[in-house]
Amino acid sequence: MKILIADDHKLIVEDLKNELRRLMPDAVCDGTSDPKEVLTLFGKNEYDIVFMDIMMSGQNGILLAQKILEKNPRTNIIYITGYPDYALKTFS
Repeated sequence: MKILIADDHKLIVEDLKNELRRLMPDAVCDGTSDPKEVLTLFGKNEYDIVFMDIMMSGQNGILLAQKILEKNPRTNIIYITGYPDYALKTFS
């Protein structure tokens, strides 16, 4: 299983990567705090799961997830956010 974590807070990326590696030692876990790298990384490694921050510096995570799903509609997107107002938007 290949997992990508995208959040503009490096500490969140590292914490989530470490926890996922502990829970799933055979999984490939990559992460980035640069939203510009997300599509590049996804193009090199079609990930099964992407943990995506909804609001990143200069990038909307929902729109970025739509681009990922255009490339591979079977990708599972799990949104992460500190903003409860965005929770309903992620279901559409």
